[in-house]
Amino acid sequence: MYYLIPRYLLAKRYWQYMVIIILLTILVVSIIHYPVMSYLFKNPFYITRQGYFVLLSDTIFMLVISTALKFLKLLYEREKYTKQLETQTLELTQKNLETELSLLKNQINPHFLFNTLNSIYFLIKKNPTQSREVVLQFSDMLSHQLYDATKYEIPISKEVEYIQNYIDLEKIRQGDLVAVDIEVSGDLIQPIAPMLILPFVENAFKHGKSKTDGYWIKILIQATEQYIKVQVENSFDPSAKPLNLEKDGLKIPHFDDHRKGIGLMNVRRRLELMYAQNYQLDVHQDQQIFKVNLTINHKQNKEPSTPQHYENQKPSSR
Repeated sequence: MYYLIPRYLLAKRYWQYMVIIILLTILVVSIIHYPVMSYLFKNPFYITRQGYFVLLSDTIFMLVISTALKFLKLLYEREKYTKQLETQTLELTQKNLETELSLLKNQINPHFLFNTLNSIYFLIKKNPTQSREVVLQFSDMLSHQLYDATKYEIPISKEVEYIQNYIDLEKIRQGDLVAVDIEVSGDLIQPIAPMLILPFVENAFKHGKSKTDGYWIKILIQATEQYIKVQVENSFDPSAKPLNLEKDGLKIPHFDDHRKGIGLMNVRRRLELMYAQNYQLDVHQDQQIFKVNLTINHKQNKEPSTPQHYENQKPSSR
């Protein structure tokens, strides 16, 4: 059985297995049982009188039972091995996804760090007192990146706080060239992937531009137990040159990695890995406005709370 079942039965060679079992049964009854019983009872016709077919059926029954037991054992071992293999594959896949998510999040940091350090450099020359406050604010943001950004999900309130700090630092760098209106409503304890909204905001600061006046950015964030909705919208003029960020004779450099759309590509991949089919991302651009709409779906629903306005300013003329 240890040889026949794996080689024939599990290999789906059923007819060959049945033929071999029948031949073995006949062999056992005719060559082994008959001589033994004849020798013990000193009567060559004992088998005939007791019923040849009764002995044959008993032998077949024993073979079937032994075959079934062995077959069930092999099935159990194969199922156990398959589950172990699936578990190992899932663990490996999960580790690979975690590694990819970590790399995607790490790609976000250089833009922010470079631009913020340059803003602080400008403030040290212009306003040392304010620069000290900005350094403390920058320290809080670094703490967020070191601890919260490494988590799988965080409360959306922490993400909003981080975005507001980022906006404050960008406004220090750009001054009255940009007007930002951010509106947040709903259940802010709902979880979201860290650093998921920031690339949209960073993209708005990077590409929002105008020939004459400044530019504007609108950010809407709504969170409930059923969904999270994010809308980032900014004025856009493709014919305009980059804004000249030079104040008091001191030019503020701006980091640009020249990889078109890398931020949106990064976010799309993270959304695919974390939310699968439970999200919708729409990007729309015309001659004047660039708009990003993101919806992440949850299971339950809850009425959003009263919207909170963080800031609402108008751009001044250059």
